[in-house]
Amino acid sequence: MVNNIWLAKADTSQEAPASKSGSSSPADGIIGLQTVKYLNLVNSEKFLAEYHKLQAEYHKLQIEYYNAVVKSNPKQKVFLAGWLNRVKRKENYLKNV
Repeated sequence: MVNNIWLAKADTSQEAPASKSGSSSPADGIIGLQTVKYLNLVNSEKFLAEYHKLQAEYHKLQIEYYNAVVKSNPKQKVFLAGWLNRVKRKENYLKNV
């Protein structure tokens, strides 16, 4: 249950590049020629800089969420170190991608 909150919509892969390129093309959940076209319009350096910034914010929110879970239900504290370790390992992995 704790990890289900982080599931993302499939359309996100279309929404992000479309918004960065100024496209008004609707997200339909299908990665086709238009999606690839808009992905190719994205400035990769700017996108990666924004991506890493968003990752840091996302990881901070994950840590806050896990701490809130434990605060509201202290019995969950037994899992906290593992949850935080998972976030830290993911941060370290993504820094090198």
